[in-house]
Amino acid sequence: MDFEDFSREIGFSEDFIQKLMPHRQILWEHSAEDVPFFMEKDFYTRYYPFCNGPDPAEIYPLMEEVCRIVRTRPAAARYASMLHYAYYVAKPMINLRWPSPEGIFGRNAGIFQLMIAMSALPLIEAKHAELKLPVKYFLDECKWLCGTIGIYAAAHEGYPGHTMGQCYWLRYSVNGELFRIGRLEYLPCRWEPGFPAVYRNRKTGSLAVLCLDGWAFDAEGFRVDPAVSQPSFTTSLTFFDGKVTGTPISPYGKPVRDREMTLVLSEWEPLCTPWESCMTIHIPGGGGMTSEAIRNSLIEARMFYHRYLKQDMRVFTCSSWILNPAWERELPESNMADFQRNCYMTPPYPPGAGRHGIFFIYGDENCDPRTRPQTSRLHQVFCRMMDRGEPLRWGAMFIPADEVEHYGTEYYRKNWKD
Repeated sequence: MDFEDFSREIGFSEDFIQKLMPHRQILWEHSAEDVPFFMEKDFYTRYYPFCNGPDPAEIYPLMEEVCRIVRTRPAAARYASMLHYAYYVAKPMINLRWPSPEGIFGRNAGIFQLMIAMSALPLIEAKHAELKLPVKYFLDECKWLCGTIGIYAAAHEGYPGHTMGQCYWLRYSVNGELFRIGRLEYLPCRWEPGFPAVYRNRKTGSLAVLCLDGWAFDAEGFRVDPAVSQPSFTTSLTFFDGKVTGTPISPYGKPVRDREMTLVLSEWEPLCTPWESCMTIHIPGGGGMTSEAIRNSLIEARMFYHRYLKQDMRVFTCSSWILNPAWERELPESNMADFQRNCYMTPPYPPGAGRHGIFFIYGDENCDPRTRPQTSRLHQVFCRMMDRGEPLRWGAMFIPADEVEHYGTEYYRKNWKD
């Protein structure tokens, strides 16, 4: 089988083939028509139980059907090994928005994609062994796939699978960059330019959070792109005579428009410099995001990086649709609202298309929630907001690593002075 026959059988479009061409030779050399190791029963019966997904009695027959097709169609076997190499072995990763092979696997294309994602698990397991980590951290990472199976099912009338576009995420774990510790995942980053200026008092440890220079806001206190929307006000951040002056930000994530704060720099220091490592939080699907679970994860993460990776974290940050300020208004008793109340919220970047979160709830970022079943209060909220034309925003937060014990007490809001 040559490349043209392979592309035709898998169903590659001409546009995709053009994107593939710079990588064609190396992908062809590192793929084969032999059945890959992860398309065998011994593999999936060993690793699937770690994923904490739907009943194996339901999933195994679907996986066996995928394996049968791979055994009988050389193009399917090559595509499987090509995807494994592209996502989890190639340096750098080759992530091309690979198409789903529905023409070959039909309804089980999502199961094929789940098995591609599972092919990363032995590599993650080996990385954890190399780092001498307790096995529980590997088992925690496997559970990420339980959340993705649910996302896929939401878009496919309950049928299990995995979305191809999420396969890349496991590469961070293969590389030993991302770790799941309890309820949350952690990935190192730098202090992002979209985050505010955060200072800490050298004596008391109290925080002062200031807008950066030139941030534009609408009348509600949401950041806007001044090239697109006329701002209601724009902030400044000035340094003069050993002092910094700017517009403060409350723990609710809103700028205090009519107030100016001046800090004497001999008394205040940056919470985190641009060259220090932060830890960005990612929130896997699966529910159970209670205050206790989040607090325990944060405390354990601080210990984990110190003990096993010889790193001390200065601050945890997060940018997510789960931090949409609307959840406090619409779902005040939810875990998402509780998460916001226990973080120091910051003004998020401009909202863009205003559809943040749709993929993670419905499995299809282009769907209209109003055409989908409303089986939860969150579904109803999405529909109400769509009816009002209210953008589905995302939010951002930070928590100093040495203050995570305060999580669950609404510490920042209780200590905020208007």
